[in-house]
Amino acid sequence: MRNLGNSCYLNSCVQVLFNIPDFINKYPTQAQHYFSQTELSAAAHSFNFQMAKLGQGLLSGDYSKESDPNSEYAVHNGISPNLFKLVVGQGHHEFSSKKQQDVHEYLLHLFMHIERNSRGKENPLDSLRFKVEERRQCTESKCVSYTDVSDNYILSLPVPMEHAQNTEEVAKYEKLQRELSDQGKHITKPNVSLVVPDVLDLTSFKGQGRQTGEDEFPPDDRPDAAATPEVVLDEGVISQLMDMGFGMESCKRAVFHTKNTGAESAMNWIMEHMGDADFADPFVPPGAAASAKSLTPFVADENGLQLLMAMGFSKYRLKAFISHMGTSTDVGHYVCHINKDGRWVIYNDEKVAESKNPPKDLAYVYLYESMD
Repeated sequence: MRNLGNSCYLNSCVQVLFNIPDFINKYPTQAQHYFSQTELSAAAHSFNFQMAKLGQGLLSGDYSKESDPNSEYAVHNGISPNLFKLVVGQGHHEFSSKKQQDVHEYLLHLFMHIERNSRGKENPLDSLRFKVEERRQCTESKCVSYTDVSDNYILSLPVPMEHAQNTEEVAKYEKLQRELSDQGKHITKPNVSLVVPDVLDLTSFKGQGRQTGEDEFPPDDRPDAAATPEVVLDEGVISQLMDMGFGMESCKRAVFHTKNTGAESAMNWIMEHMGDADFADPFVPPGAAASAKSLTPFVADENGLQLLMAMGFSKYRLKAFISHMGTSTDVGHYVCHINKDGRWVIYNDEKVAESKNPPKDLAYVYLYESMD
């Protein structure tokens, strides 16, 4: 892919996404469907059309051929994603500009577009979605409460400086940071080398829910119910959202989470969260008294539980990673490495080559795939 001027963040994201089977099946595989269903006049502004066109071009191989000096025909050396960048960045003051961007923030923005254009249809983001289980326990009564946080695509983790492999470089950075901060000056980001496993075993981190012998908090004593004031939702905003075709429960949820700040912010929340598993479920504000049905203890089917545990969804293999070179995420350069049939390949805009020693220890975003 050609660099349009600080578009390496876009190129790296797209190259990685179109190595995920669900994204390939959603866009390049169905490209002819999108092409035939989209009016020519609307193609330049159609997200699905542009995703399909870009994915098909990347997977075709037509833009990665070596030039033949004896040929009278020009060879396309890389795709220029001008229209794709325009569609994704439209209306966003940063992503519509020619400035360098944070690849993590761009991925989340791109995911918002995918959610918006996959409503009620096949959604490739389902392959990345996961839940985080939160457990709270009272130190006196030992009662517990469990909640699930859904709609997660990327797990952000802090960098443990004490586990850095390049200890001398990190020590110098921390010393310089203290000196410059005392002077009120800006400091650049450090390169922290970490041991990144090729195979990630998350077995010990799997949420197990309430365990045998654990007692739940009484409804009025739950931590999230203690000091929660009564929630008054803006009925006018809910009505506006329902007029757009959204269900009442999802509209209530959107207005609540955007704190009655208006229809526009609630609409944006809906577009970002319409893929949530509980999106259309009856909305119960946090802290509201639970129904008798919700207080019924859940008893897992042992046979089903054993089947799920045997499916192997706890082990993942490193598939790709995106690296950043520069003093901050807003400047510098992004590249990505992808494991292709057992070989690591580096994608540096229009330059693609095998990587003998991929810098897995210094990446910014990692993609792991299930080993199931």
